[in-house]
Amino acid sequence: MNKIIAKSSNRSNEYGLLPMKQSDELESKKSEQQKNEELCNFIKNAFCVDGDVSIVESDIEFKTKTYFIAEDSKRGNFIVAIKN
Repeated sequence: MNKIIAKSSNRSNEYGLLPMKQSDELESKKSEQQKNEELCNFIKNAFCVDGDVSIVESDIEFKTKTYFIAEDSKRGNFIVAIKN
């Protein structure tokens, strides 16, 4: 069974970008959940995904236990894995 850790946000700033990493001082005040949501936002922005992006932890390991599922209307669902 897969466990969803966080999902991307739908609220963008005045420039159309989703909230992402800020200064070290502001980052230290953020919750782990907010940091995970912003990591999903980064993947969403980087891969130009028009749907949700979720951090997922899998029961089955394939080089990493944690990965992102990106939902895009033109490309369908795809997985982005980051090697630790």
